Amino acid sequence: MGPGSGKGIPSTYGGLFITLLCGYGGGIGAGLIAGTSSAICLVLCTGYTPAIVMVFLAGGFTAGVFSQESKIMAAICFSGACLVLGMITTYPELFIPPYEPLTASAVMALIPRKYLVEIKRVFSIIRKDSAYCEMENKQQIVKALDEHYRTFDRLANLYGNARSNRSIISYQFRGMAQVTESLKNEMESINHGTSWTDAQPKFNINVAHAACGQIAGVSGDSFQYKDISQNEYGILISDGMGKGKAASAESSLAVSTLMDLIGSGFDVKLALKTVNNILLQQEGDEIFSTVDLALIDRLGGKLRLFKIGAAATFIKRGEKVAAVKMAALPMGIVDGLHIDFINVRMRPGDQIIMISDGVSDANRHDLDMNWLKEAIRSIKSKDPQTISDLIMNRAIEAYGIREKDDMTVITAVLE
Repeated sequence: MGPGSGKGIPSTYGGLFITLLCGYGGGIGAGLIAGTSSAICLVLCTGYTPAIVMVFLAGGFTAGVFSQESKIMAAICFSGACLVLGMITTYPELFIPPYEPLTASAVMALIPRKYLVEIKRVFSIIRKDSAYCEMENKQQIVKALDEHYRTFDRLANLYGNARSNRSIISYQFRGMAQVTESLKNEMESINHGTSWTDAQPKFNINVAHAACGQIAGVSGDSFQYKDISQNEYGILISDGMGKGKAASAESSLAVSTLMDLIGSGFDVKLALKTVNNILLQQEGDEIFSTVDLALIDRLGGKLRLFKIGAAATFIKRGEKVAAVKMAALPMGIVDGLHIDFINVRMRPGDQIIMISDGVSDANRHDLDMNWLKEAIRSIKSKDPQTISDLIMNRAIEAYGIREKDDMTVITAVLE
């Protein structure tokens, strides 16, 4: 049962209010601890999904960030963080009704300022505002995060022993364990006095696409390309089974969910397994979707390609064009999905051309896709939009009078 379903709603109000109050009174560390603890209680006692922890973490972190601002500003930003996180996810269970964080924020706004000053003073006494006690406070946060990590890990193992939709819960717990462990490692780095300056990305990535929908302009292909983190860029194409709105909905589910999970800190393989199990659990007709995922490290130029039933990816360097293929079943067909990836070291000026099956199937007499390699090789432009449009035009020409499949071309140029 997810948020807003009626079960445990008072607990949700209380948990959100405590998270906001602790974050505003004690800073980011207190907000994270209060948010994680409150969310775990909700997960274990009221039946909420494990991913609700992400909402509380976002709220606690935001309240801590704005702890030096006015209580109204902190309350508004807290509500915004909780609600925005719910809107960008494709899991209905993760959605928090607006009145829950807004109510917690309203109660916070009604607390007289003198009491909030006293709360801040109490937190300040606890920390003692000394370097030693600040370090001690961080060590306590690390310890708390480590305990949360162990809890998530144990719960993941527990739910992982069962089949059916409980395996999705297991993957969510496993993902939360990874996110928590990442937070803990960052705090440990600070504890050990590690200092660093943010490394500047060496590569800029210029990306553009061309798409063609077979039915009324609606394509069964879905795609996204965006920054996954400060130094990693992601490009994703998913081809849903069939054509039109049904196929578009299927591929959109895979794309949005996968990008949200990776962006929130999930390991890529774990995120892929989670989406695969979601597709397996869909009621009604079977849902199949290919996944073609490229992750580009903008610091070192390393490219990771994950292909789940997807078409070949083409890499152009100078006048040379190479096709990267991997044999795998699409998502949503079998449990225990086998996931592998290919590493490619990129250089400035390299071009990455990702396509859906509709493009590769344009010329059925050339299974080696030499026609497509030659088309890419002959393009002199370095502009990704021009490259994508020209490849799309060649694919349409190759189809001739035959019925055309949904087609997508995404070109990334490293600069």
